[in-house]
Amino acid sequence: MSLRVFGFRLLRVAAISLLTVLLLFFGLLQFEQHIIRRRSERLLADFHSIRQNQTTWPEAQALMQRWGKLGHAHGPCSSTDCAYDITVLGWPSLLPNDNGLAIRLLHRLSGFPLLLQRVGIRFSILELRFLVEDGAVRRTRLSIEAETDGADYVSALLVTVTSHASLDGSDGALSSVGADEELGMHPDFVVGPDGFCTGCENISLDYTPQIAPDELVRLTSFDLSCLTQWRPCPHLSELAPVLMREDAAHLRNVPRNSVPCTTPAWALARDARVIWLADTLAIAQISDPNPPYGETPSLVEKDEVRIVKVFKGPLGIPPQTILQFRPYSGSEYEARDVPEHLTRDHRYILLPSADDNDGSTGGAEAWRCGVLEDTVANEVAIERGITMDDHLRVPELTGEWPW
Repeated sequence: MSLRVFGFRLLRVAAISLLTVLLLFFGLLQFEQHIIRRRSERLLADFHSIRQNQTTWPEAQALMQRWGKLGHAHGPCSSTDCAYDITVLGWPSLLPNDNGLAIRLLHRLSGFPLLLQRVGIRFSILELRFLVEDGAVRRTRLSIEAETDGADYVSALLVTVTSHASLDGSDGALSSVGADEELGMHPDFVVGPDGFCTGCENISLDYTPQIAPDELVRLTSFDLSCLTQWRPCPHLSELAPVLMREDAAHLRNVPRNSVPCTTPAWALARDARVIWLADTLAIAQISDPNPPYGETPSLVEKDEVRIVKVFKGPLGIPPQTILQFRPYSGSEYEARDVPEHLTRDHRYILLPSADDNDGSTGGAEAWRCGVLEDTVANEVAIERGITMDDHLRVPELTGEWPW
């Protein structure tokens, strides 16, 4: 046998061996991807099965046992208090970071991480956290992180779904009662970007226990194939299509001062920190102390009111207290919402939203939806909304541990 023939046969054996190894590698890769996908689908289904304030401690224990080593408690865990975390983790991250010297060098010297993405090796994590108090699941938080790729870099898609007793001050809602126009259309949830994100896309859903189970399932119908398929999903519109459509629906252009408050009174009461019943004693106008930059200050309303009753808030303001109150003026830059006004000798339900509403400065102000007519229906709705606060012993569920 000539050296040439021997070399050719050796090369053929090496090629077949390499091809066999690659086929086995891709087979094992797809098997692992299938496991990750199935686990993610099961965890999402378990999240959908939880009912805030209704799912019991035995049901929570069954969930813990089902997930075994993929779950763990944070500190002591009992029916009285338990913080629990279940995590489905995909491949290690290919993003460059301070702890991964090899990955940083690969990013600088080659497109190897992007090549690995093309065959499905991408970091992903699906995490479910829940809080048990007094025998029931009181809060949940579901988060998804999936690596994707841009033109020449690795980026990430981020989704966060969090339950709250109220939506005032939640991650996705503004910290002023009634500030989010979405609540007029769906008072039990808000959707929006979760802050500024560099090199990634993010969206969050914040909801209350009053949301219909079918609605929560609809909103969180995520395409989990984005975590495992060979072609990475480039945008959140593929991973979380329903949430992205909801977010886009609220970005419509409208004339200035044209959007009225349509949020139900019970939802306003649920989210408000302070609620007063007050009589209007006098009406006045002043020059706007905080006009939009570059605009001439306009006249805004500043009225004198007498507190008749405190529905909700600090006890330091007794009935008959007289103070200055500024209803929403609609004077801020490109304001979308209809200004609100008081009428002398009328009684109103006021929902102040300024930081200082304890009367110590002799005044208060409100954001949109801060003035309601005093009617029997509104008072009943206010009382209903106040009872929706479930008074957790620990702070609201956040992304940090402990809670």
